[in-house]
Amino acid sequence: MVFIVLLINWAEDEDHVQIDEESLAMASALNCNTLRQLTILFLIAMIYSAPAFAQDCSPNDITLNSQSEVDQFQANHGPCDRVVQDLFIAGEDITALSGLTELTAISGDLRIENNPSLINIEGFENLEILGSLSISSNSSLVTVDGLTSLRQIDKWLHLRFNNSLRSVRGLSELTTVGDNIFIWSNFNLHNLEGFSKLSQVDGVLSLKILNTLFDLDDFSSLTSVGGLTITGSFINVDGLATLTNVNGDVYIFGNPSLISLNGLSALNSVGGDLWLQQNPHLARCSGIAQLIDQVDDAEPGPGGGSAPDVGGSILLEQNAIGCNTVEEILSEVPLLEMNAGLNDAWFNPGTNGQGFLITVFPQIKQIFLAWYTYEVERPATEVTASVGEPGHRWLTAQGPYVDNRASLDVYVTTGGTFDSSLPAPTSQPDGKIFLEFSSCGRGTVKYDIHSIDWQNTVPIERIAHDNMPLCEALNGQ
Repeated sequence: MVFIVLLINWAEDEDHVQIDEESLAMASALNCNTLRQLTILFLIAMIYSAPAFAQDCSPNDITLNSQSEVDQFQANHGPCDRVVQDLFIAGEDITALSGLTELTAISGDLRIENNPSLINIEGFENLEILGSLSISSNSSLVTVDGLTSLRQIDKWLHLRFNNSLRSVRGLSELTTVGDNIFIWSNFNLHNLEGFSKLSQVDGVLSLKILNTLFDLDDFSSLTSVGGLTITGSFINVDGLATLTNVNGDVYIFGNPSLISLNGLSALNSVGGDLWLQQNPHLARCSGIAQLIDQVDDAEPGPGGGSAPDVGGSILLEQNAIGCNTVEEILSEVPLLEMNAGLNDAWFNPGTNGQGFLITVFPQIKQIFLAWYTYEVERPATEVTASVGEPGHRWLTAQGPYVDNRASLDVYVTTGGTFDSSLPAPTSQPDGKIFLEFSSCGRGTVKYDIHSIDWQNTVPIERIAHDNMPLCEALNGQ
């Protein structure tokens, strides 16, 4: 038997095979047919030794119910790297998914459900695109680290009832989910670190966490969702600080430890309903103030009602004081500068029956205040008055303002008679009032009345809220 070696060089800039002179000399003793046969056999060997092209797996749904079926996946359904339908994995003895490492895409659903012995899902490290993903009711599953290459889910993502699940960091490359995300009742999951690259959810982001206190802290790239539901053990929503738009409804309910909505301060548009219910410690809701005020921030806003940035109804109930009415929430918005929306009747709820009339003149940067109050001691019962009550007192103050503060001179007016220009009354200065508005609904009056040598600070709020929309609109401008 004669052995002949053919030295074949692949030219990078040519599409054909070059055979060097030495090889041709060695092959000269052969007839043309033999040479042709050897060349063909060599080329076939080269082709089959090259990496295989992408191939589809079995054309139907694939179900793996045992460890042996997982291990024999390529033998039974391949060789392949793409599942064109659904892949179901559910088996009591399944402990490892390493038999699936060749897969890069699944066009349908990947369902990993009811695998009581499965601790991790290592084996999907090359998987980049999915139709949908459900990881549910795997009682021993601790992490989803096997999904470290997954960047796109065309439809929905469900993580539910995995009672040992502690981490979702394996989803750290995921950027887009085309439909709903449901993360429900994973009782040992204490954070959502792993969603930092997720920028868009076309469906509802529904988070239901019922275990210990929970920080919503890792949706730092998310700007838009189709809807938002938050219920359970959340302390805050700070992880949604980049969320600007919700196309559908927002439901935040049944969170006994939630105290603040500051994390929603970038949200300026809700296409559907906005409901905050049964959050008994939720007292700081200024994070949604720009959403429910009179200013149209959504360019244009989805609704045309009292809150133009909310397309549906607004329901605020069974929260802590500060989050049960629109007016309560807007009262917490910092006031940048006094405006005509402050023109109103104000009072201290602790001293009902007396109060202030306040008028702002923005063009001349002046403010006027009338204080309807009483004498420092009640007059004797035999003292009477023809009109009104002898204990009534009326003080006025006026002066310039800067931003949300004003220092005013107090005047006491005496000497006049009812509805008459004579005798002419006189006004005497009698101290100072320092007026400051923290918001469109709240302020303080700090006074120093010289004649009685009394000083105090009085919290004030509106008697009615009719001018709140105007104040908020002017403050927004």
